[in-house]
Parts: sequence; structure tokens; C-alpha cells
Amino acid sequence: MKKHFEFLVKYLLFWLVIFAAMRFFFIVYNGKIASTLPYGTLGMSFLYGLRLDLSMAAYISVIPMFLSLLAQSNASKVVNKIMLWYTYILLALVTILSLIDAQLYTFWGQKIDAYASSFAKFPKDMLSFGGAASIGKLVFFLFLSFFAITIPFDSLVMKFNKLASMPKKATIWVYFAVSGAVLFLFIRGNVGMSPINQSFVYYSEIPFCNHAAVNTTWNFMASVLDNSEVEKKNTYQFIPEAEAQKLVAELFVPSNTSTQIKLTHQPNPNILFIILEGWTADVVGFTGGDSSVTPLLNYWSRQGLTYPNFYANGNRTDKGLAAILSAQPALSRSSI
Repeated sequence: MKKHFEFLVKYLLFWLVIFAAMRFFFIVYNGKIASTLPYGTLGMSFLYGLRLDLSMAAYISVIPMFLSLLAQSNASKVVNKIMLWYTYILLALVTILSLIDAQLYTFWGQKIDAYASSFAKFPKDMLSFGGAASIGKLVFFLFLSFFAITIPFDSLVMKFNKLASMPKKATIWVYFAVSGAVLFLFIRGNVGMSPINQSFVYYSEIPFCNHAAVNTTWNFMASVLDNSEVEKKNTYQFIPEAEAQKLVAELFVPSNTSTQIKLTHQPNPNILFIILEGWTADVVGFTGGDSSVTPLLNYWSRQGLTYPNFYANGNRTDKGLAAILSAQPALSRSSI
């Protein structure tokens, strides 16, 4: 069973090296940005990004953990092929995803996610981002990275023939218990209440350093899964549908008495929207905060109409502004 543990450790280390190599490529490919940053601070992305790298490597290693027990069974040749193809296919996907991420970052300034993948419906538009030179460079790096990694992989890691024979049932349970617990801990990232997320690897005030620390594959996978769960249900469904329809219908019942509030004597006034972002009630006088910070807002609150209880239109700028300017509810988990 010792050989099985050694194999699992080597397999995890293999993927950690892959992710470190992809991070190095991301930094080099975006050299115009990286060259302006302190090398020491940028180099820390490898250390801080290790947590997400380890989480993604553990995800990938779950299936090999099971397959390693079958390496010396009667179907060992089939198992070897499954393991090789499993690893090579994932390796190709990780490589392609990392190369596309590095290319898109030069234009978008953000990591590839489910939103970016939605543009796959328009391949011509996606290809127009870079041009022939950029596409050629990506294809070259793709083949170079893939073959440079796969050639030594079989000799360094995939030594199934060196694994011991099938362990006894008792040792199998020990292997599953120990390996499963370790992989689960790596996947979750900690033993606290909240599982690991991208913010766990943020360490700098420089966005590029934090983006370099984020594991591209983990970020993309989490984004896709998160969006797929949202699409399965109505995130605004807080009360039964019939009750909601009744409440909305009551708003459109004609009334003989007018409840309109007249704020100006002008029939067609010019309305100017002043939208302030990131203001907390602690620094706004008429909400009970420091009165010296917002003297003009305090004056306007006395001259106009103030709503002390207000529901936020969104939790992000691109959601809240769209809701305010369009008079429509913001999308709950994605942006327009």
C-alpha cells in the first residue's frame, strides 16, 4: 500500500508543477504588465496560489486514487490506458484553457470564466481579439507545452507496474479513508465553515498579482458550476407564485384618490441623476453619520424627499447601475 500512497503523492505533485508552469506562462505572456511590478511581490503569487492549485489537483486526483487500486488487477492494461487518456485529456484541456486565459487577459484584464466562455458561440468575434500573430503564438505554445509535459509524464509518474499487488480489504479501507480525507481537505481548502474561493489567494493591492495567483482551471470550473446552478432556479422566488401575482395585481388596481407626490411645480422638469457608489451611512449626515462630510447632501435631504428604508438594486456596480437606469430588477448572479 506504500506504493499506492507514493503514486498519489507523485500525481498531486505533477499537477502542482503543471499549474505553476501555467502561472509562469501567464506572467510571461502578459509581460508588459508584469515588467512594471516588483518581482518579489509578483513571485509571491506562486506561494499564495498554492492553495487553489492544491484544491484543483485534488479534484483531478480523485479518479486516479480509485484507479490505482486496480493497477495490478486482471484488467491492468485497460486501467493503464484509462489513466493515461484521463490524464492526457485533462492536461490538454488545462493547457488550452490556460493559453486562452493568458490571451484574453491582455484585452479584458480579468480571468476567463463562464461569462467569457459564452462568447464561444461567436468564434469569429473571439478570434478577432488577437489577430493571426497572436493565434499563431497560442498554437505554438499549445503544442510546445503539451509535448514538453506529456513526454516525461509516463516515465516519472505513471509507473503502475511498480505498484504493489492488490492490497487486502482491510488496507484498502485504510487507503480510501486516509487518501479520501486528505483529498477532501485539499479540495475544501480548510476546516472552517467556508470552503475555499478565489479570495483565499488574494494577497496584494495590485490586481494583476492576485489574478496571477488564482488557478485558471479552478476559477473557470467554479464559475461554470455556479452559473449552472443559478440557471436551474428562479433566485427571486421568495414567496409562492400565487401570492406574488396577487401582490403585483393590487398595484395596478385603479383608485379614485390620487397618491401622487408632487415634488416640483414644473410640468416637465429636467431630472439629473447623481449616483454615488461606495458611500456608507457612517459618513452621511442625514443618516446619522458624520455631518461634516456631506454638507450638500444634508441640505438636499431637508429640501427634498428622503427614503430611509431602501432595497439595494444589486450587489455590484454593473448590476446596480443597470437597474437604476433601466427601472428593471438587476440580474441576481450575473451581469448584462
